[in-house]
Amino acid sequence: MFLKKGMVLGILAVGLSSLSLACHAADLKLVNNTDFDSTSKINNDKCSTSIPGGSGVTKAHSTNTVKELYVILACRNDRGNCIADVFLNASCAGTKIATVIIDSNKYTVKDIHMDDNTYNIKPTDGFGFILEKKSATVAK
Repeated sequence: MFLKKGMVLGILAVGLSSLSLACHAADLKLVNNTDFDSTSKINNDKCSTSIPGGSGVTKAHSTNTVKELYVILACRNDRGNCIADVFLNASCAGTKIATVIIDSNKYTVKDIHMDDNTYNIKPTDGFGFILEKKSATVAK
C-alpha cells in the first residue's frame, strides 16, 4: 500500500513540475531594443495596455514577459492566427510599425510584416520576438 501511494505521489509530483515548466515555456517573451516603449493592438480590438500588472507595455531597452494566461485571453477570438499590430508608444496610438501573427495554441510566431522599415522584428528561440532599430548602412 505504501509503495503504491508513494509511486502515485511521485508520478503526480513529476507531472506537476512538468506542467509548471510547460506553462512557463508558453509565456510570451518580448525584447524591445528601441528608444520607445511598445504596445500591441490584439486582433484589432484592445490595446495591450489593458493586460493586468503592466505587462502589456514593453519599456524601451527592456525585456518583458507576458504570462500564458494573458496571451490566451487576448487571443481568445482566434488563437491560431492572433494578430498583434505593434506600436512604438505606450498607448497603441498613431501608425503601427508592424504586424506579428502568433499561434497561441502552438506558442510560435507565424509571420511578421514590417510597415516601418526603420525597425526590424525577428522571432526569438521559443515563444517571443525582438524589436530593434535597423542599423544604418554607410554608402560607399
